[in-house]
Amino acid sequence: MAEFKLRVPGESAATTRSFPFKDPAASECYVAALLKAEAPA
Repeated sequence: MAEFKLRVPGESAATTRSFPFKDPAASECYVAALLKAEAPA
């Protein structure tokens, strides 16, 4: 997660939800993985 925060500062699970994923289930899976990795909510 430290590397993620360095590469994309300011990114959070909430901002990721606004990405234009074609498949909403893929979006939720990605957000869940970010939260599991302790990304900012």
